[in-house]
Amino acid sequence: MAQVEDARIVLLSREVGSSDWRDPVAPDQSSDIDLVARLLDAGGRADRIQRAFNLLDQVGGLPGLYRADRVARLTCSPSERARLRAALELGRRALDRRHPGDRLLTAEAVVGRFRSLALAEVEVLVAVGLDPGGRVLVEHRMVGTVDGVAARPRDLLRPVLAAGAVSLIAVHNHPSGASAPSETDIAFTSRLGDACRVCGVQFLDHLVVASGGWSSLRGLGLIAVAEPT
Repeated sequence: MAQVEDARIVLLSREVGSSDWRDPVAPDQSSDIDLVARLLDAGGRADRIQRAFNLLDQVGGLPGLYRADRVARLTCSPSERARLRAALELGRRALDRRHPGDRLLTAEAVVGRFRSLALAEVEVLVAVGLDPGGRVLVEHRMVGTVDGVAARPRDLLRPVLAAGAVSLIAVHNHPSGASAPSETDIAFTSRLGDACRVCGVQFLDHLVVASGGWSSLRGLGLIAVAEPT
């Protein structure tokens, strides 16, 4: 068993290559293991590579580093743990750059705005209210558990109507990593669409974002394209 493990480390060392860590361009072409190794305390390159491999294996890969409970249990020094948390937070913030007034005219634009939801450990449901030009007027977030969010259509419509929005987009994540909508998602989408029609708000889409990708319920034909009455 030890020989198998040693062989895996050798292959990983070859994977990350022999690029100089002082090279500012090198990180763009580095593996996850190599990048984690750069954040560890002083030691030889081979030692850091092996420790980085062990840390990622301990949390189940790179997505596991975004789970606070797993990072707290990492077998590394306090300074290394703090460095990892800082790097992860920078990555999260880079994904979460958005501004009031941004226009959301495509499903891809919505996913780009809410990509960081895929990193959340619990489900988060967001109602986005738009003006006639597709500009964001309001975002209302509801936080649930790993299994779902206890929400009713009126919980999403209330802040959208208060902001004077004419259309609504719903977005939520799946902590499991699966991007396909569940039966619960589909049923809630149907109820939300009915409520939007009653309130005179156009229901544009409901998107699911996850580490495994994303899906649009409108794109799947699960939302009727109709103007509000």
